[in-house]
Amino acid sequence: MSRLKLIIYETIKSILIGVIFGGSLGILVFIFALIFYLGKITNALNIVRSLLLFIGSLALFCTAGFFLSRGANSKFSDIEGWRRHFKILTPVYVIFSVSIGIILFGMTIDFIIFIL
Repeated sequence: MSRLKLIIYETIKSILIGVIFGGSLGILVFIFALIFYLGKITNALNIVRSLLLFIGSLALFCTAGFFLSRGANSKFSDIEGWRRHFKILTPVYVIFSVSIGIILFGMTIDFIIFIL
């Protein structure tokens, strides 16, 4: 497998991890918000959208700090365990891609609210 194909594969894999994480977090928060707002779906979806966009933006802000600091990738202790799952991408790039996936799921919720 060429290096470019491996980079694309690992990026898509990490974005899908972000979408799955955002979806599971969104479902959990949606259930609690639905109970809190006594069955009002649009209010619960607004809470889910706001939380997902906040978490994704916060993760992007943290990765920007990692990109600016020197030696950020050397601070991770289990780099050999990391290489079993991601052969080329560093943890900073994977966190960046996961946060993009979370924001994509938040944008999907925003589109659902727009349709309703």
